[in-house]
Parts: sequence; structure tokens; C-alpha cells
Amino acid sequence: MRREAALAALGLALLAGCATGGKIQRNAEVVKGDLEKARKSGATRCAPRELALAEAELDFGRAEIDHGNPGAAADHVRRAEQQVKRALELSKSCA
Repeated sequence: MRREAALAALGLALLAGCATGGKIQRNAEVVKGDLEKARKSGATRCAPRELALAEAELDFGRAEIDHGNPGAAADHVRRAEQQVKRALELSKSCA
């Protein structure tokens, strides 16, 4: 009985992790799209630091997803979002 309960709990944890990983992956795709927008709006010239940090954080987040670390992945993707938003802001007045 104890083993069945442990297996059920493990199964639920795995399902929750998959759902979380999927959401993080979708957020990462949004950030990727925003990175493209930032590049097109001149962020490589006007906000190179923010753009590079966003790209690095996104890469780290995807690596954490691949390694099964949703908490760390979410943190990296969140930081990537913050940096790409800043890059977009700075590149508005650049063009």
C-alpha cells in the first residue's frame, strides 16, 4: 500500500513537472519572438547588453528545461523576459 501511494505521488509530481515545463517552454518561445523583434528594431546597436543577457538567460532556461529543473528554468526565462523588454524599450528611440 505504501509503495502504491509513493508511486502515485511520483506520477503526480511528474505530471505537474511536465505541465510546468510546457508552460515555461511556451514562455521561452514568446521571449524568442521578442528577441527577434528587438533585433529588428535595432537593439544590437542600442541595447546590446540587454539583448545579450536576454539571449543568455533564454539559453540557460532551455538547458534547465532539458535537465528537468523547472524552477531554475522559470527563473532564467523570467530574467530573459525582463531583459528583452528592456532591450525593446531602449531600441524604440534608437531607430
